[in-house]
Amino acid sequence: MQKTNLIPIFDRSFKNILMCKRVTPPFKNMYNFIGGKVEESESIESSVYREMLEETSLTCDDVILHPIMDITYYQDKQQIYVYSGVLNKKYVPSLNYEQPLYWIDLQSNFNDLDIFAGNGNLNHIINQSSSILKRRVSDE
Repeated sequence: MQKTNLIPIFDRSFKNILMCKRVTPPFKNMYNFIGGKVEESESIESSVYREMLEETSLTCDDVILHPIMDITYYQDKQQIYVYSGVLNKKYVPSLNYEQPLYWIDLQSNFNDLDIFAGNGNLNHIINQSSSILKRRVSDE
C-alpha cells in the first residue's frame, strides 16, 4: 500500500490555509495541501515534518502538527495520513519552491474541482482539521 501525507496549515486567525499550486501531475495547476510520500524507513510523524520542511522551510518550532484523520483507498492501494497545525509566526509563502506556495482564503469554494485538487475531499479535511485545532487552541 502506498503511504502519503497531507498537511493543512492554518494561519493564527483561521482565515487562510497554506496551499501549493501543483506543477506536476496529479492535479497539475491546481491548489492542494503540502505533503508527499512516506519513505519506507520513516514513521508517519517523521514524514509529515520532513515534507513540511522540504516544501515550506517551516519546522516543528513554527507549526506543531496533530494527527487529524487517515483515509484508505483500498482499490487504489493508497493510505493518506492527514496531520494539521496552526502557524505560530508570520509567514510569507515563497514562489521559489518546486510547488509555489499561497495563502488561500478559507471562504473559497474548495469543492471547485477546476481549481482545487483532492477530488472534492479538501473541504471535509479543512472542516475537520479546523474544528479539532480550534478546540486544541482553546484548551491550551
